[in-house]
Order: sequence, then structure tokens, then C-alpha cells
Amino acid sequence: MHLVLKRRRQRRSIFVWTQSRGRTLIFWRSRRSMRGAKPGIRVPQARALERSVTITVDQRERYAWRFADYQVRTERRELPVGDYGVFHDGRLVAAVERKSVEDLAGSLTSGELALVLAELSALPRAMLVVEGRLSDLVKVAERVRPGWLLNLVAALQVEFPRVTWCFAETGRLAQDLAYRWLAAALRRSVSAARKGTQLEAFPGSRVAESLSPWPGRDTASSPEDAGPWPPPESPSRTEAPLDAAGRRAAALAAARQGKVWTTREYAEHFGVGPSAARSDLKALVDEGELMAEGRTRSRRYRVRES
Repeated sequence: MHLVLKRRRQRRSIFVWTQSRGRTLIFWRSRRSMRGAKPGIRVPQARALERSVTITVDQRERYAWRFADYQVRTERRELPVGDYGVFHDGRLVAAVERKSVEDLAGSLTSGELALVLAELSALPRAMLVVEGRLSDLVKVAERVRPGWLLNLVAALQVEFPRVTWCFAETGRLAQDLAYRWLAAALRRSVSAARKGTQLEAFPGSRVAESLSPWPGRDTASSPEDAGPWPPPESPSRTEAPLDAAGRRAAALAAARQGKVWTTREYAEHFGVGPSAARSDLKALVDEGELMAEGRTRSRRYRVRES
């Protein structure tokens, strides 16, 4: 527990609860006593990050980190956002977006990175790790003024403060940091769950549906049993599955209860891009479940009448 007193000097201190030989011990640490303690006592958060952990790798990651030198078990599946993530109780609690310097420069200038950061901000914890230095970013950007590029970096960091940026200099260092960061995020999530603390998902965000199961049912139930579809003005109340098949099943269940979809509403509700929304809706039309009405921009999708 951290204490900050209302005075100008020596105002910060901490109380530490720990276990030793079956007994609960409580230590008070002032700034003066912390300076004279061992590093492990000063910064207890650094302990036990070299632990066995399961890291989920997005199936679209072509040359994924293997984490061969760590106690890591990897699994491949589609992540709603990020390239690497950790789950707790079936919920995505932290994700890492991996970028090379060249990829970062391209996504910055094209505007794509802002969309990625917006989705990452919906998670309790997220990090953008760059395999290179900030000076390398300025060098590789072609036909772009360095000052303008740095303006973009600064503006995006301010606009999306929930996403941590890290320039890791080398791929090896980036992998090492990502492993320890995900392990720390998972440990924090487990600790919060034991204390009964809710996930710190940003309320009303587009990707918040990846953090919780469907309301009013257990995770083994089908989307058709999820109850009435919430009204359009509160889409964050509905929690959606993570993959394309789950999105289509949820969309079909809503359509059977009277929901009429548009591409824009579908994309905003499930936290995907317009192309993925069009692909999902087209698949439902091809399967004969939905029917499309209207022109391309104003096209609406409703359940096919029997």
C-alpha cells in the first residue's frame, strides 16, 4: 500500500504485507529506509517474473517470436487486437503489438497506427514494442520531415495514454521485454481477481467485448441463449466472441430477434474493420441466413424470411 502525505518533504512511504513460515508480516518502508535496503526489498514487483506462462500468438503473425529460452508455452489463435496476449479466466487481459521500425513508420504516416492504438486502449493493459531505436524511425521515414513524424509519435502517445510505448533496440531485447511484461500483466490480473477487483477495461470501448463472456450465461452456452439483444444506444453491454465464426453466430442470433445490421454498426459493435464486417455479413448472406437490401453504402442486412 502506497501512502502520500500532504507535506513537502519525505511524503512517500509504503506498507508491505508478506508471508514467512506461515505468518503474516507487515513492513513499513520510508524513502530513507528503502534507499538502504536490498534491491529485492526496494522493488518487490520485480520478483517471480521468470515464471511459466502461456502466451497466445495471433495466427496472422508470420514470423512469430518463439520464446525458446523462456518458460513459455505458446498457442496460436486469432486475437481481436495485438500480436501476443495473455488470457485469464477466458478473458484477454493484456496484449503486445509488435512493430519493426519500417512497419511503424508506414503505419504512422498512413494513419493505421491510430486505429490500432484505439483498439489496444480497450484492454486493461497494452504495449507497443518496437524492434529498433527512435532515431532509426526518423532515418527510415522517406519524404517525411523528422519533426512532423515526431509530432505524430507524441500526439498518439498523448491521445492513447493507456498504451505503453517501448523502443527495444533489437528483436531479442523486444522479445525478452514482451515476455516479462506479459508475465507481469498476468500476475497482476490474477492478483486482482483474488481480491475481487474487476478488469480495468475502458468503458464503452469497441474491443471491450473481448474481455468478458456473454452476459447472462456461462462460457459454455451458445450465443442464441444470450437473451434479448441490447438496444443500439448501448452496444458496450453486449460481449462478443473473439473469432469470425463467433461474430457471425452472435450477429445471426441478434438478427433472429429483429436486429437489422449495417456494415458500420457491425464493425463498431464487434470491434473490427469495415472489410471484416463486410466479409462476415457476406458469408451470412451466402449461407442463406441473412438477406441484403439496398445499395452498397446504405445496404442493410436482416434475417431471411422463410
